[in-house]
Amino acid sequence: MEETCTRTWPQWAGLLSSAYHRGQRDLLRRLHADAVLRNAFPTMTHRAVRLRMDPMGGASRQALVHEPEDGRYEVMRVGATWATWTEVPDDDLTAHLWAALYE
Repeated sequence: MEETCTRTWPQWAGLLSSAYHRGQRDLLRRLHADAVLRNAFPTMTHRAVRLRMDPMGGASRQALVHEPEDGRYEVMRVGATWATWTEVPDDDLTAHLWAALYE
C-alpha cells in the first residue's frame, strides 16, 4: 500500500493545486480525504475524475465520477459491460466508488 501512496501523492497534489481544475476542487478534496480512494491514481477527463487502481495498467479497474451540480454525483465503472453514468446520492458516493474499484 505504501508504494501505491508514493506513486499517487504527486498526482493528487498536482490536481488539488491546479487552477485549471478549480471547478472540480471540492470533488477532488472529497475523494482525496477518503483513505481508501486516496490510493487510486487520479486523472481528469472531460471534467470528471478518473480513479485508476494501477496507473500503468490500462486494463486495471477504473471509475469516473462527475459532479454535474453541487451535491449530485454521477459515477461510471469504466470497462464494465454495463458502463453507463449512474446517479449516486451524496451519502453513497464513497461506498459506490469503493465497490466500483475494489469489488
